[in-house]
Order: sequence, then C-alpha cells, then structure tokens
Amino acid sequence: MAEPNLKAFRRLENVSRAGFVNFISQVVFLLLVYLWGNQKELTAPPFIRAAVLIIIVFIPSILWTLFFYIRDRREPEPVSYTLLSFLAGMAGMGLVILPLHRTLFRLQEWIHESSSLFVFGSFLVYAPVICIILYFILRYGFYSSREFDEPVDGMVYGAFAGCGMAFVYSVVYGWTYSDNTIFAIGYTATTHVLIYSGVGAVIGYAIGKAKFSDQSIDFSSALAIFVGTFLLGGYFLLDEFIFIYGFAHAFWLSFFLTLVYVFLILLFCTRMMKRLTRKDLHRSVRVRNRLDVLSSATLLLLLLAGGVVSHYGLQGKVFKDLKHGVRFCFPHSMSRFPFQEYTEPTFAPPTDRVLFISRNMPSPQFVFSLSIVITNKDLAALDLTSYIHHSAPVSVNIQPVNINHRAGKRLAFSYLKENEEPKEIFPALVQVYKDFIQIDNQLFIFTYRASSRYFTSGLYLYENILQSVKWQKAGGRNVVK
Repeated sequence: MAEPNLKAFRRLENVSRAGFVNFISQVVFLLLVYLWGNQKELTAPPFIRAAVLIIIVFIPSILWTLFFYIRDRREPEPVSYTLLSFLAGMAGMGLVILPLHRTLFRLQEWIHESSSLFVFGSFLVYAPVICIILYFILRYGFYSSREFDEPVDGMVYGAFAGCGMAFVYSVVYGWTYSDNTIFAIGYTATTHVLIYSGVGAVIGYAIGKAKFSDQSIDFSSALAIFVGTFLLGGYFLLDEFIFIYGFAHAFWLSFFLTLVYVFLILLFCTRMMKRLTRKDLHRSVRVRNRLDVLSSATLLLLLLAGGVVSHYGLQGKVFKDLKHGVRFCFPHSMSRFPFQEYTEPTFAPPTDRVLFISRNMPSPQFVFSLSIVITNKDLAALDLTSYIHHSAPVSVNIQPVNINHRAGKRLAFSYLKENEEPKEIFPALVQVYKDFIQIDNQLFIFTYRASSRYFTSGLYLYENILQSVKWQKAGGRNVVK
C-alpha cells in the first residue's frame, strides 16, 4: 500500500505546485497586458477583434493547463478527459449559466439596486447557479469514470471545468462591453479563471473525497454546493464592493484580493487532501450514478430561493396615482435615480401635468415620465406632432399602441441635441417615444427619451413599465412605495 500512497502524495504535490506557480504566471500576464493596453480599447474589424479577444482570454486559461501538465507529467490525466472537462465548463456557462442569470433571473437588472438585493442576489442567484452546474459536471460527468481513480482527480476536473466557464464568460463580457480597455478584458479573464477554478477545485475535492472514503456522496455533494456558494458569493460581494465604492486602483486591488482568496482555497484543499494520502487511494470503488436525494433537494431549495429574490428584484417600485386611476411598477434598473415631483414639466407642453418623472442625473442617458392632459377632444382628433417641441425633428412616425387593453397612439420621433461635453464634436441624436392613452377626458402621456446610444438597451425597461400599467378607479391620493 505504501507505493500507491507515495505516488498519490507526489501527484498531489505536483497539482498543488502547478496551482501556486499559476498565481505567479497570472500576475506576470496581467502586468504585460497593463503595459500594453491600459489605455487602449479593442477597436478593430469584427473578425480581428474577435480573434484578439479570444487570444487574450485564452492565455490565462492555458496557463493553468500548461503548468499542471508540466508538474503532473509522471501520471497525467488523459488529454481527452481534461479537454472534455474544459469543454463541459464552456457548455455549462454558455448554455446554462448565462441564460439562467440573464434571461430567467435577469440578474443584471436588479442586483445592484439595493444592498439587500445585492447580498441576496449574490448568495441565492449568482453563486448557486455556477456551483450547481459545477456539481453536475463532476458528479454525473466524471464521478463514475475509470480515470477518476484518485481523490485529487476531482480537484483537477473541477479546476478545468472552472477554467472553461471563465473562458466563455470573459469572451462574452469582452464582446458585450466593447468600450473596455484591453487591460480590463485581461483583468476579467485572469480573475475569473482563478476564482472559478478555485471554487471548482473545492467542489471537486468534496466529490473526490466521497468517492474514496465512507462519506456519503449525497451529503458531500450538498455540502460542496453550500460551501462553493458561500465562497463564490462572498467573493462576488467583496469584489463588487471594491468597484462600487470607487477605491483607487480598483482593478489591481480586486486582482490581489482574488489571488489571496484563491490561494487560501487551494491551500485548504491541499492540506485536506494530504490527509487522504495516508489511506488507500487506489482501492476499487463501486459507483452508482443514481440521483442524489439530498443534493436534489438542495438544488431545488436554492433555485426556489433565487426565484423569489429575482421576482422581488424585478418588481421594482410601485407608483400609484389614485386620483387619476393609474398604477405601474418602476424597474429597479432605473430606480437608482430618485423619484422627483416637479411643479413645472421638464419636456412636456405647458398645459400638461407631470405625474411622475425619473431621470439619470446629471447627464441623462434616458428619461421616463408620465404626464396627463385634461381635454374634451378625442385622441383621433388631436395633432400629436404638437407634442414634439423641437424645431427640426429628424424623423416622425405615428403608430398604434396598446397598454393593458387600452388602445392608443405612439408618437416616435428623433432630434439632434448639442453635446454638453466639449470633447464631443457632433450633436447627439436623441430618440423619443410618446405613448398616448385616453380615458374619458384624461389623456395619459407615457414618455421614454434616450440618446441613440442607449435607446435600444433601455427600451425593454420601458416596455416592462408599460406591461405593468394597471388602470384603476379614479379618486384618492398619490402613493410611491
């Protein structure tokens, strides 16, 4: 029994040293990227831009792979298995995690809108989804494999799966936010490779330990999901805190936070794994790929809690004007700007009464307002172009609209606005939607205005407001929750 244990111990040392050397290589890589692209944006034709982006993001991922194979060359994992774990992580991020975060839970719309949503979103939506997918990859993808013949293999497969996740996330992030500098893209790639591979190693450690001990795989998996969620959620809170509060040299502070965080994770996994080298690590283990009851209950509990939090986050703030009989929800993604009441309208006709307005101050990206006009004229007889209030609109279009079973008209127009910033030479194009709904003698005017750069990205928020409109019996007082 001594010889297998000695081999396992040496292999554990190889994997550990590869992880620690990986830290140094990531620092060197980020320094080089900083010197090259601290002030440079990745501007190029789409094909070249995509190629350069993939190369920048791929380097941090390949560094871990390279040093692992250099250190583990005596008894390496099959190339096909390590590549498969990397691809599984890519598929998990691209096909499951990102769609769940962005489409189902719509995390980006509400997580930064309050401290409570930030905390609950981190621990109940962001982190659990990632850890659950890591668990599925390891438990049902590699656990029963013959090549999973040592506890340390769980750490290896978990780290490679985490690298695959980080690769896809960094590519999507770099492509989506094209105005980021090359250094910002390199920072995103290195930090996510480190943290995702570190959390993947923790989950892989728990699953690998369970396979070669008397510990229940069901209990170990549930524990791994909780621990991974705690570690990843806590990291996300600390890392985002650095940027939200605007610390000096935030990128470097975040990077060294990641280094320390992952170093402690790897150190813990290594120390715990060394204890297992005293046991028989090569004994035959009978594996049944059945559904884990406790783990399944944990997954359902976390997903249910995440659904409740996201539902609350997406609901936004409720505005009610009982006097005029209208109610709607104002999304959290816009409610970071305070509710303000104006006695004089900002961009509506002088005869209008502004019931609600919210704007991005001091440089508006978009403005939403609700105003009301008391008129005896029918909507079909009104000249809607009189509500433009700009001498030379670039384009004007009138089309039908329906807001909660109330038919109305949409006035869509654009105009040129002189830029306030001296560095901008050309005037900005501003796009406006004005939606008119008439109920008796009340003419409700919903207005959404934004510069052309932000109009499309904010349009779905405006549509969400319109979908939440409820018409009520008039009479009462205004309420904002």
